[in-house]
Amino acid sequence: MFNQEQKTANVCLSSKIAAHYASKSLKTSQNNEEIPCFDILPGIDTIRNDLIKFAVNPIINPQKIYSNKLVIRGDSGSGKLFLVKSICKQYDLVLLQTKAKDLYDCLIKAKMSGKCIVLITDLDQNEDNELIYNICRTLQNITTYFFIAKTSKKLNKRLMKFGLFENEIVMNYPNVGERKQIIEFLLKNFNCNEFLEDELQLESVVNLITSKTHGYLPSDISILCRRVLIECSYNLMKLNTTNIANLLPHNNTEKITLDSIGGLENIKKELINNIVLPLKHPEKYKKFNIKLPSGILLYGPPGCGKTMLAKALANITNSHFISIKGPELLCKYVGETERKLRDLFELAKTKQPSIIFFDEIDSICNLRGKNENSDRIINQLLTLMDGFECRGDIYFIGATNRIDQVDDAFLRFGRFDRAIEIDLPNKFERLEIFNKYAKNICIDNFDFMTIDTEGFTGADIASIVKNAIIEFVQSNIENENHIIDGKYFIEAYKKIMSKN
Repeated sequence: MFNQEQKTANVCLSSKIAAHYASKSLKTSQNNEEIPCFDILPGIDTIRNDLIKFAVNPIINPQKIYSNKLVIRGDSGSGKLFLVKSICKQYDLVLLQTKAKDLYDCLIKAKMSGKCIVLITDLDQNEDNELIYNICRTLQNITTYFFIAKTSKKLNKRLMKFGLFENEIVMNYPNVGERKQIIEFLLKNFNCNEFLEDELQLESVVNLITSKTHGYLPSDISILCRRVLIECSYNLMKLNTTNIANLLPHNNTEKITLDSIGGLENIKKELINNIVLPLKHPEKYKKFNIKLPSGILLYGPPGCGKTMLAKALANITNSHFISIKGPELLCKYVGETERKLRDLFELAKTKQPSIIFFDEIDSICNLRGKNENSDRIINQLLTLMDGFECRGDIYFIGATNRIDQVDDAFLRFGRFDRAIEIDLPNKFERLEIFNKYAKNICIDNFDFMTIDTEGFTGADIASIVKNAIIEFVQSNIENENHIIDGKYFIEAYKKIMSKN
């Protein structure tokens, strides 16, 4: 046990350690010496070539063919400012940051600064027509400096119409390889070697943190790495996978995989061939010039596992799962549904690899010809799906109970390439489904095959198990019995039958 003096000392030590790493982080973001040059900046593999084309080349070799204006767009924490600073360090440029309303004053400073980048930080937040007009007139006539607009959303259309910011680079959420680069850079930058037993430990630590940070922005990763090292220092423990496992984010809910879904073996094989392999090994398909599939449509009775299959595919491919029900997209205001669709696809772009799952897609796909508004929605969705031909790691999955209600246009190549029927499970599949749901409980005096479950869906069988467990717990709340008698399953089965 610690006495009060030891506790106080530990608190002081913890505060000093936290302050040390916080100041180190601050130094990293504010002191140009701590920012890596653009050539070795980690986590930008997917946009490095575009940056060289639209930012680096125009800066180091200004010509009339190059635009001197660029938009860098991304969520807060995606590393936009850090990226611009690294370019400035690489090419010895002065960085001048300004708000849109202060642009004129900033240009006066730029005249005295020599070669510089003018970074406008809030151009996407201004709706003042007069201000936008003045900015357009000002920027049109200046070719001496390089302008970058740092935004979190698309620029005002009026700015785009002037042709000022014709080039845009989007800072997406980092993929697995980019996260690995960022984590390794941060740990080394925070002097992690003093906590390592040997160099081999670093790779395993980096791999573990990488696997736990899907959907993290660089700023989130930085906070997590710093927190891990603070804990290692404060608790005097080594930096290894065992010690940091509890410090990393984890999901308390069980991940759905294809193995956790009973039956549907032929369907699973088809999904692995059509989705999993192309997403996990795209280089193999590109080598033999095989066009990657765009999406699949799952159809069949409700409760047969269409949504579970989609979630399982997202999990085993480490893809961001974006789920939307068709009716939720439909709005009574003109243009609102189209805006929702555009936002949905934009989100998928920033969080690659991602799977867009359209549940009850027949509610949208059967609208053609009803009225002008419905035709516009259909055309918008088809256009967005077609526009994703060069989309990267994005896949579409649709689910419907009524394939006859789905417009044929959605079933063409490049949209939903394949339609796969998910039928009612046979008796052996029903038994497998029951065993999957009941695998962690002890059951006495019950044989699932003795009850007539013909026509039952996977959801019906899951309901039998769930209701039996609930009834057992409520009836045995006072005792320690953990073996569920078969009568509870019989009662749960009868309830399902009475509803049918």
